[in-house]
Amino acid sequence: AESAPATKPRSEVYNFVVTDLEAAVPKLSKAVDGTTYGRMNYYAGKTLLAKLYLNAEVYSGTAQWDKVIAACDEVINSGKYSLENNFFANFNVNNSGSKEFIFAIPYDQVFFQGFQYGVKSLHYGSQDTYNFTAQPWNGFCSLEEFYNSFDDADIRKGDAGTLTGPATKRGTFLAGYQWKAGGGLVMDDGYEVPQPNRQPVPLLGDPDGAPLNLGNIGSTQPQINELGPQAYRQAGVRIGKWEYALGSQPQNMSNDYAVFRYADVLLMKAEALFRKGNTEQALILVNQIRARAGVPDLTSLDGPLSFDMTGPSVPGGELFNEIGREMAFENHKRTNLIRWGFFTDVEKWVLPFYNPGDRIETGAFTKLFPVHKDKISANPNLTQNPGY
Repeated sequence: AESAPATKPRSEVYNFVVTDLEAAVPKLSKAVDGTTYGRMNYYAGKTLLAKLYLNAEVYSGTAQWDKVIAACDEVINSGKYSLENNFFANFNVNNSGSKEFIFAIPYDQVFFQGFQYGVKSLHYGSQDTYNFTAQPWNGFCSLEEFYNSFDDADIRKGDAGTLTGPATKRGTFLAGYQWKAGGGLVMDDGYEVPQPNRQPVPLLGDPDGAPLNLGNIGSTQPQINELGPQAYRQAGVRIGKWEYALGSQPQNMSNDYAVFRYADVLLMKAEALFRKGNTEQALILVNQIRARAGVPDLTSLDGPLSFDMTGPSVPGGELFNEIGREMAFENHKRTNLIRWGFFTDVEKWVLPFYNPGDRIETGAFTKLFPVHKDKISANPNLTQNPGY
């Protein structure tokens, strides 16, 4: 191996990785049991290859839709995986062994720590809702447009808490008024009252606090948009997809985390079929996913995009949306946006109103991350990616 290799073209890196995997995957076990749970087996390897083939046109310049379909079919036709009847069975605290899991990380708050969605997404006051041992950081939120793109009948959405009681249906999101584990509204003692015309300062604080209303459901207050100081404390619905255990550590959740699950395989195959013009077969797969979610079948995969639902119909727009709704918060969205050509539509969800000090990068170069300066210092043959 080269001691100080020069920067390689993306296509060369892609071909190296794929060639290596194509040689290694056939040597993996085809067992789907306790001996391979939490480990890469043959079908996990095929799913990883399908994911690479799915993005081949981005990485190498040449689409590989037939290879996506073939890799997905090996998983589907094995008969060893299927959709769980209950969508949330994949995200419960005790979700080990879900028949949908192809490769999962078996997190545990004692023996294998590090699953941190609770501490990184929930509001400070959510500690009272779940009797957490630590206070969350009031972090990751959903975009308002994405939340609103879910049909209210979609079981994946869930409902919102009200002033008279907590949410009655679990969902991908925690929304609306939040209640304590023992009863009573959660109060936010740092409550902020946004000013007219979205002016962020001064914010009028309520010295007595106010009920915690995630996403300000039912109010006219603006929602979070990634850029402070418009990121109001209660704006933005939070991640509720994974069950939060009462009395647990929000920074060390015990839910297993599916890196690859069967629904993703169905959607990857559906997209490849769509790209090849086989919309009829793609619809069958997408509607399997929608049937479990309790929403009507689609008759077309075209439609407006989830971040611009009042905008024009886009070819494959509803397929893109359905991938997003099913796989929300499972770490695929950035890759999906780039593959679909929507990644640089940044202005749709980042609005720098009244915040002239922040600079927003919107160029195509942001599709690549920068090479860390320490790596360049260690290897002078590396070159920085364009734009950085």
